[in-house]
Amino acid sequence: RLEHVVPAQSVAVDVFFSAIDSLKKDCPAIAGGNVKPAFTQGFTFGVDVAFATKTAGIGTEIGIGVDIEGNKFCYVGACVVSGRTFGPNPNSANAEPGLAISGFKSMSSVAGECSLIDAGIEVNLPTPLKIQGSTGLTYLDGSGLGDFIGVQYPMSLSNADPVPGAEVSFSKGMCCA
Repeated sequence: RLEHVVPAQSVAVDVFFSAIDSLKKDCPAIAGGNVKPAFTQGFTFGVDVAFATKTAGIGTEIGIGVDIEGNKFCYVGACVVSGRTFGPNPNSANAEPGLAISGFKSMSSVAGECSLIDAGIEVNLPTPLKIQGSTGLTYLDGSGLGDFIGVQYPMSLSNADPVPGAEVSFSKGMCCA
């Protein structure tokens, strides 16, 4: 059983099931037919490098998911991105773990390739907390912006860079699972 593989995520699975029940009741147009929306929770690890305002990165994600019918699954994925970052630290390199919560139009959209557009913000507090946190919103599409696959809410927390402040980033890339 999936709960025995990752026991700490059984709470997340319960939350997903609750969301699915609400979706079935309140949104029959979304929850009906052959399309089976899915929700995932993944642990991420990414590495990115910024020079001036240009940034590039690579990351991986491993997690669990559940579709509208309650079918559970595991997945592994990887992404590459490039874009622009604006903030006080123009030259940096980061390696950080994180968490990603995603909603997909269909369970079948989780596996395969997709493109992404991401907008993010990062806050760096070197004193007194010595932490850096980031979040954003990622739009996932198939063969173009009109081919919606899903959305993702990524989050991470790590050690702070020595330069305090906030950064805003915009990137695009591709993923496969």
